[in-house]
Amino acid sequence: MAKIVGLIPCLMLDNNRDANNEAIEHNYKHLNLDAIAIYDQAFQETDYDDRFIYVGHQPDRVGFTNARNGLLKWFYESDYDYAFWLDANEKVSTPTINDTVTIIE
Repeated sequence: MAKIVGLIPCLMLDNNRDANNEAIEHNYKHLNLDAIAIYDQAFQETDYDDRFIYVGHQPDRVGFTNARNGLLKWFYESDYDYAFWLDANEKVSTPTINDTVTIIE
């Protein structure tokens, strides 16, 4: 069976921390991916959650391109078959959750 990982480039700032955490939790709960890998930028110790894989460990912002490339490099070296891109602060909408889960399954 194919293994699917969610990839999330995430810049964690004081003004988006709550939105990021809420969206990541929502997507984790509803999508049933095999794993979620997060390219962590500007995270505090309290931002880490042992349910997720962290790639990058950047104390400051490095930009979307570097985060995306870091996640792709990690994915290509992993044993996952497919990657599913997610925004750090966006939830898969309620009307599309069933469709998305059907595609993933």
